[in-house]
Amino acid sequence: MRHQACFLIAELCGLALAVTPLRAQREPRMIPTVIAEAVALPARMIMGDGPHYTVGRAPAAFPATLLAAKPARIVGGSTLGFFVSTVFQYPRSIDAVATYEAFLRGAGYGAPHSAGLDAPRHGFVSGSEPNPPHLFCKDSGTVAVALVDSTPTTRSMVVLSIREPGVHNLCNPDEPGGFAQPLDIPLLRPPPGVEATVGGSNSGLDHMETTIRLDTTLTASAILTHYARQLTAAKWTVAAKPAVGDGIAMRVLKVTSAKGETWHGALIVITGVTQREVVLRMVHDRT
Repeated sequence: MRHQACFLIAELCGLALAVTPLRAQREPRMIPTVIAEAVALPARMIMGDGPHYTVGRAPAAFPATLLAAKPARIVGGSTLGFFVSTVFQYPRSIDAVATYEAFLRGAGYGAPHSAGLDAPRHGFVSGSEPNPPHLFCKDSGTVAVALVDSTPTTRSMVVLSIREPGVHNLCNPDEPGGFAQPLDIPLLRPPPGVEATVGGSNSGLDHMETTIRLDTTLTASAILTHYARQLTAAKWTVAAKPAVGDGIAMRVLKVTSAKGETWHGALIVITGVTQREVVLRMVHDRT
């Protein structure tokens, strides 16, 4: 069940972020029920039951302690197995996610230091992504928060509550059921205006690699400098001089993990005809 929980958290948060605020405004405000049922089919196959929706109120299973105070307005919500979500709408002038996360911290929730479910917050992201989902944990469960829509007058966010006993352990890599990323990668955004497609990633106890593809004619050196600045700002050690040649640019990296391990690696940019592949590869010696 925990593996299903892990998969669905990633899927639901991913779906919440798949539509940018601008694109969301172009979508129809209402769709036929049959379309919503079709979209929910994969979740129904896994959970054995489809989502149940509410409009204008939070689902009955949504914890009352997670209800946002005014000026937030409840748009509605859904229940899918042990996943219960509510959409809140704030005035445009208010940073909805920051305001709600401050409320969570006041209620005793804390962000995980490093967990697999927290992966969307780290590494390469596309320039069109809204705020990535933030995960918070407490003994009573897990809460994910993400911005899902923005209009000239409002901001809407979804709060996802996971109420399955034991699932909150996934937030803590030191508890049974948890799993830790071997190294925290800072959030790496593409150059402004560049279309970016996040590629694959893989990791083990002593290695981690992640990639992104950029649709741009910027030089490999320019792209390398762009990402190197973000790594430097995150307190990574970046080699002062890049190695450049034949359309490939590289900088050597070093960083100390939260566990005190020294990791070495490289940031590499490979030039294609119209696209650029960026690879971040890190390793450390196992003792």
